[in-house]
Amino acid sequence: MAFLPPPIQFLPFRGPRGEAKAQELAPGVFYCWASGHIDLGMFRYFTHSFDQVVQRTSPVESFYDWRDISGYDPEVREAHGVWTRKMRKHIARSHILFRSPQVAMALAVARLKLPYLEFYTDFDLFEERKREVLRERGIAILPKLGK
Repeated sequence: MAFLPPPIQFLPFRGPRGEAKAQELAPGVFYCWASGHIDLGMFRYFTHSFDQVVQRTSPVESFYDWRDISGYDPEVREAHGVWTRKMRKHIARSHILFRSPQVAMALAVARLKLPYLEFYTDFDLFEERKREVLRERGIAILPKLGK
């Protein structure tokens, strides 16, 4: 019987305009929550965390809860392009939950070149897809308790 290594829990990021938390939910499943404004420091936190997950399993399916992201610095777009070209073979699919009009506009443009992006504005649909992916990987999901 094979044993899975414990998922990676990354230290939280706190920057001048935002904060983020990342973790590996299961082999090949990366999750990141963020709030505030994405600057290069926060972007590097995302990519460094993702890169560590890729060292264990590839390709990786990612979930980004960016409901509380208000926007991003212009240089993040260029850095994202460079990083994505380098890491493309390791990205299975990226699921992004958002509310910000600036993020919506950027994602609509990005999707033209990055067909593996999936967007959500509904938290419950985002969470259901995350549970489906975890079930596909044989991870038991506990039912929601309470309301």
